Amino acid sequence: MTKEELAATLNGRQYTREITSTEEVLARESGLLVLFGASDDLAELRGAIDEELGACDGVTILLGRNGELIHEIDDRNEEEVLEKYGLLEMARQREKEAHAIHVLWCATPDGPSWSFATDLPAATFKVMEDDEVYCQGLVIDMKDVRSPAALYLSPPLQDPLKAPEAGGFSFFLAADTVTPMLELKANGDIMVRGKLIENDKELVDGLREWFRLAKIASGR
Repeated sequence: MTKEELAATLNGRQYTREITSTEEVLARESGLLVLFGASDDLAELRGAIDEELGACDGVTILLGRNGELIHEIDDRNEEEVLEKYGLLEMARQREKEAHAIHVLWCATPDGPSWSFATDLPAATFKVMEDDEVYCQGLVIDMKDVRSPAALYLSPPLQDPLKAPEAGGFSFFLAADTVTPMLELKANGDIMVRGKLIENDKELVDGLREWFRLAKIASGR
């Protein structure tokens, strides 16, 4: 399914009935992200990302090169923590490279309550409240978000506050999600495109800890 096809399917739905659970699964399998507003302070994300974000008076959503949500650093305490671990510069760079989606509340006097603005290619759909347009939603294809050179970590870290599990990690290029570009084995083996390059368990364990801290820096 394309973003245009999904947007056409969703167009004209009533508020609180924007998307069905079956359509959410289809969107996720198709790599599509659906965005719409709810109440007067929420931004809803469905499909490729399933999140509900606070959006009182509007908010900016940042999507990273891997298609992940990026937490915008806006607090001095956060900066101090990131500086302590040497991660602040990396976190700021991720913000700069991210794609911005602006969630707008009552952007124009005669317009819908919710609308979205982004430089990403997107298909739009209308959410109705009775006979009035309540929200102008978006559907985005995550292929337009992800960089072909971006690396994907598998399996992803689920909880940044817990130590990573004992298993290894694999990294895939966005352009090739079948063959790992880099594998870090639990026994310390470091594989590049299936070839053993080195065995250094201390290095692999150190990278495992770095991934945990990087996950904290992302705010997810």
